[in-house]
Amino acid sequence: MESSYPDLRIDRERITVITIMREARRNALTSGLITQIGEAVRELEADPKVRALILTGAGKQAFAAGADIGELAAAKTVEQATAISAVGQGVFASLERSALPIIAALNGAALGGGLELALACDLRVAVGGTVLGLPEVGLGLLPGFGGTQRLRELIGPSRALRMILTGEAVSAREAERLGLVDVVAEDDDAGGAARALAEAITTHPRCALASAKAAIRVGVSEGSAAGFERERALFAQAVVGQEGCDGLAAFLERRRSS
Repeated sequence: MESSYPDLRIDRERITVITIMREARRNALTSGLITQIGEAVRELEADPKVRALILTGAGKQAFAAGADIGELAAAKTVEQATAISAVGQGVFASLERSALPIIAALNGAALGGGLELALACDLRVAVGGTVLGLPEVGLGLLPGFGGTQRLRELIGPSRALRMILTGEAVSAREAERLGLVDVVAEDDDAGGAARALAEAITTHPRCALASAKAAIRVGVSEGSAAGFERERALFAQAVVGQEGCDGLAAFLERRRSS
């Protein structure tokens, strides 16, 4: 599998780590690299032994310091620029829809497309020195991989507008206060903190985790009414499914024996 993705290192285990290997370019995201991430995640979803994914960047300078500026500058037509945006939006949407929990381990700067990638993950863990921002306006651009929508959903329209319109970056601690980062790693080990979070998540059945993700995402994308409907359907399937039956039976057995 790993040879199919030249810009990634994949350590396939129960909790699989995907590392972006473009340290010399501060892990800048090309369309090809983004496509590799999407294909790798799809392949890992099909492995029943894989329970969660951690996505990180090589080195300590950057998780991903944005889209590859050379690729953007080479786009000379609206069609070419649209295609770049479509790749980012499509792959990042597929990460949101993944049945696997995905945690972004921010070992350094998460800027522009890098922050947009982190926003598409379910949870974000950052080292204390991390800065996060969407500075595209400084180049006469705007976020094009879903950042305008996901940042608004996560921290609200007013704060998202401030970050995007000023291009300002925030610290890991400020990002945690805003709800943009879930955990700041006290020992500057984002990978270790992400793994601890993944271990806590993966003690639970894979089907239940996938269903919970799906219900939340439908509510975000289609509104609460659709979210309630999906929750009801998935809840019913879980109650009568094998994992749900086993979990309920185990709970009742523990109560009877206590």
